[in-house]
Amino acid sequence: MASGRVLRQSAAVSQFNHLRMNPTLPLLLFILFLSTSLQAQSDGLDSLDRRGKIWLDGSPDLNGSIDQLRAGYFFTDRLLVGSSLSVVGDDDVYLTPFARYYLGGAGRTWRPYGEAGLQLALGRFAIENKYVALGLERTFNTTTLLNLELRYTNVNGRRSDYTARGSLNTLLGGPAWRPAAEQHFRTGSFVIGSQLFEASVGGANSFSFNYVNLSPSVDYFVTDRLAVQARLDLARTAIDQSLGGSDNAYTSRSAAVRGGARYYLTTNSLFNAFVEGGMTYRARYQDSQLSGTRVKGSTHGLRADLGLGASVFINRNTSIDFGVNLNQELLGRRDRYADGFLRLKFWF
Repeated sequence: MASGRVLRQSAAVSQFNHLRMNPTLPLLLFILFLSTSLQAQSDGLDSLDRRGKIWLDGSPDLNGSIDQLRAGYFFTDRLLVGSSLSVVGDDDVYLTPFARYYLGGAGRTWRPYGEAGLQLALGRFAIENKYVALGLERTFNTTTLLNLELRYTNVNGRRSDYTARGSLNTLLGGPAWRPAAEQHFRTGSFVIGSQLFEASVGGANSFSFNYVNLSPSVDYFVTDRLAVQARLDLARTAIDQSLGGSDNAYTSRSAAVRGGARYYLTTNSLFNAFVEGGMTYRARYQDSQLSGTRVKGSTHGLRADLGLGASVFINRNTSIDFGVNLNQELLGRRDRYADGFLRLKFWF
């Protein structure tokens, strides 16, 4: 949700929120469960008709304080019903069932839709918020969808949030788990990350926030098997809060630019293995006023990374990329650490 994403951006540096890191295993298992369902679906994805297909949001949050995965099922070409699974901190688990209805038939054109849903807190059996959304969806091929959406969320009648979002999504099914996508590893092909942009504003009488994030990424194959990579991540978060007559404020601006390359060791197996490496420059500026004390600062970093992983195609144009990176900080403390990654990628 929009408010949850703002919490994730500010939790590490703000006294407004105290969220803890949590494992992503439940969501990873959910992804594997959805992937195994491909075997039960027909390979006949030559039609753009959606009936009987599984829809998967291409932008799962699998890092920071919030983990989220969202999927649905097309009961008709126009009716999509599904839910998201969210894990916040170590203990809080949420389900957000939703229903979406499209206007117009299937085709490679823009289709408007309306959507409504509500968030349920498991364990407490409480409704945390409700939302309605209007969107436009563009079909690029039989499995790749672009969604542009504007959402209004009411948080327990106490706060209203507005979110605009653009992302790529996919329809599961077709010839997955075999080398159906070998042609993608050739000169001139390109790969796009799922999340494109998100902007949120909201608040109540004593609290307000706004958040903007642009995060395009692209890989381009300069030769067979070898792709150059570029990613840009720009974000701005601003929070104002009044507590007991004291006005608190927090603003953060960050930018990260990464350039790199990826080489595929295999291109026709179940797990298409790759090695990759790159450099990332990032900068962050913070300005906070807490309990009458104002603190301003900035940080800069340069990181080199070397990774090993694999791409598993869940349909002709979408892969799950996973693996591990070894990172070396080149400025300041020069820390060295390893981390894992799991991302959806869209191939053209």
